[in-house]
Amino acid sequence: MFIWAILIMGASGICAETLLLRELLLVFYGNELSIGMVLANWLLLESIGAIFIGRRIEYSGERIKKFINWQTIFALFLPLSIFLTRILKGYLLPTPGESLGLLSIVGYSLFILAPVSIIHGALFTFACRIHADRKTTQSERIDNAAQQIGDVYIYETVGTILGGVIITYLLIPHFHSLQITLGISIINLAICVLLKRRYILPFPLLLLFGIILFSPLTYKMDKLSIDKQWKGQNIIDSENSIYGNILVSERENQYTFFSDGVPVITTPVPDVASEEEFVHIPMLILPHPEDILIIGGGAGGYIYEILKHPSVKRVDYCELDPLIIRLLRKFPTPLTETELKSERVNVNCIDGRLFIERTPLKYDAIFVGIDSPSDLQTNRLFTREFFSIARSKLKDNGFLILGLPGSLSYLSPELRKLNVSVLNAMRSVYTFVRIVPGEINMYIASSHHYTNIEESIQRRLIQRQLDLNFLTPPCITYKLDKHRLNWFNKSIQKVNAKGNSDYLPSSVFYYLAYWNTQSSPYTSGFFDRFEGISISTVMLPLSILIVIILAFITIGSRRKLVTRLSGTTVTFAIVTSGFAGMIFDLIIIFTFQSLYGYVYQMIGLLTALFMAGTGTGGFIINRRLNRCGLTTFLCLDLCVFLLATSFSLLLSSLYSPPPFLFFLLSFICGGFVGAQFPLANKIYLERAGDISRTSGLLYGCDLLGGWIAGMIGGTALLPILGLATTSLVVALVKLSSLFLLVVFYVVNRIAKIKH
Repeated sequence: MFIWAILIMGASGICAETLLLRELLLVFYGNELSIGMVLANWLLLESIGAIFIGRRIEYSGERIKKFINWQTIFALFLPLSIFLTRILKGYLLPTPGESLGLLSIVGYSLFILAPVSIIHGALFTFACRIHADRKTTQSERIDNAAQQIGDVYIYETVGTILGGVIITYLLIPHFHSLQITLGISIINLAICVLLKRRYILPFPLLLLFGIILFSPLTYKMDKLSIDKQWKGQNIIDSENSIYGNILVSERENQYTFFSDGVPVITTPVPDVASEEEFVHIPMLILPHPEDILIIGGGAGGYIYEILKHPSVKRVDYCELDPLIIRLLRKFPTPLTETELKSERVNVNCIDGRLFIERTPLKYDAIFVGIDSPSDLQTNRLFTREFFSIARSKLKDNGFLILGLPGSLSYLSPELRKLNVSVLNAMRSVYTFVRIVPGEINMYIASSHHYTNIEESIQRRLIQRQLDLNFLTPPCITYKLDKHRLNWFNKSIQKVNAKGNSDYLPSSVFYYLAYWNTQSSPYTSGFFDRFEGISISTVMLPLSILIVIILAFITIGSRRKLVTRLSGTTVTFAIVTSGFAGMIFDLIIIFTFQSLYGYVYQMIGLLTALFMAGTGTGGFIINRRLNRCGLTTFLCLDLCVFLLATSFSLLLSSLYSPPPFLFFLLSFICGGFVGAQFPLANKIYLERAGDISRTSGLLYGCDLLGGWIAGMIGGTALLPILGLATTSLVVALVKLSSLFLLVVFYVVNRIAKIKH
């Protein structure tokens, strides 16, 4: 029965993390920074629970009762955390579209996540101690304790895999967050009741949650919390898909569709002026546009404007999340009905980059309807590689059109770098790039060189007799004024920014720096410091850290030198492996979706294979624990180092690795990282002997490494250094732990020879 409790613990953890992340992204208007911060803080808080709270079970008399008490508290706080997240948003951000700054994101997420994640981390340590009590006797505890800790690690990993699959594909698309959390809490409380049937503490809460879940009260609570979350908004629908939350508000027959808290569509009266400008300026340059492709953001205005051109025969519209299309049809307006019911419009619910790679068609114009590379996924539509693919799908005189944040009065340093980064990538592919400066800078790129653009636009505007509201001949003259363009070119003239590419997504960093100055200007120096990061800046602190560790080890009694070396080197190795594992996972997923498109099922499979590798590696070593020791641990650490160096070589030498290579790499990386954990427990226990302290410390160190990677991986290392150089950083980090392990190995051998 206790094994079932461990499996449920693992499944509950990934479910809680996923649900709270999704809810918090509605507050933070998710970009790469907020996603990284939330995930990192979850890992940090779990490590605190495992290290500092979990070890207290060592001194508890009735350990199973303590486990039940904490699991009951976990079950209580999980639905409360969802409810609290929604309510606090209404007070912290009363204005729709308002966003929190960097420090506020850190503080708010720590406050919301703390009760659930700290307890979940502590439960792992509790489980290790209880499982060791159940499986070993007092005389054999030290010998077999490491294997019991390894068993808990494996069972929890299996539970995590199962929980991830269930919540992603079965629960999120069909139930709202409060229903799911109540269900998870009921399962946790039920297992508590079964673990100790005469202990009645969990039973009243189990009964209460059951009544709430299977009564209309759960829907009323969900609606109440959403109304509090969106003060002043008339919320008429809120649904979840595997890609995110789509919410619909209505006021005086005006519908606004929000994707993860960000307004993406307003209908039937959108921002007509900006949509007319974005669509008709490039369309009027073309003599006879027939085939058009829109990637994201097309519904609610862009398609409607494109259809005004009588020559247009086909509009292919790519929207990743089919839920957006379904809700547009559920709440129709004359504008969206015209768009989605037109025989000329083909809606494709697919990743836009994947579609453009697969389609055999060529287009007169390709519109990118997303106006910023806010994360690693959307950045794929602003890279040199994407521009090259798009060029191959354009007709001889065709255009690629996209927008980036801008300003008509002042371009901040962050805005300049963001625009120059994308512009450099665009100019490396296209011979003609025309910029129309504005609050959204419009980029029109082609392999055909155009002259007398304004004259062509003015002439065709009259010829086609388009029914436009704002884009008049004087407006066109103003928009294309040479003085505006000269001012823009002068503003970016001396800007030094890296060109944006798949393997060096620098625009993500520049966008996050710009976003941070808008929402939290007092922390702008944070990004300035990170921009200068390089291999040398990583080597210096690593070298200093190694010197400090060696100094700490050598101070004190020589008799305890081996013990100090054992504890310090093994924990440091686990921290660095946790760091490496998180970066490996991030690199594999990002490289895969850059090459093969954002296919959620494939991304989920890569993550599942990494976790499966972790469990398999742990299982193999755990069953051979009596034959493995420091030498094996050293070899495993060497393998992680070699993996990091091979990542760099693979990414720099292979133009298009086959898909199976990513699946294999994901499994192997997880395997080597997972294999170290049971063995680390054995080595540490030989010196310490305290099961709770050992399991909690090493599990916490593993999570701590993941926290560091989560904080800087997707927001700084990958965007600034690129994928290949980031792999070298991981190799350097592992080289430092490898060096310390070699020192420990040599000292340990000398000590054994002397005795």
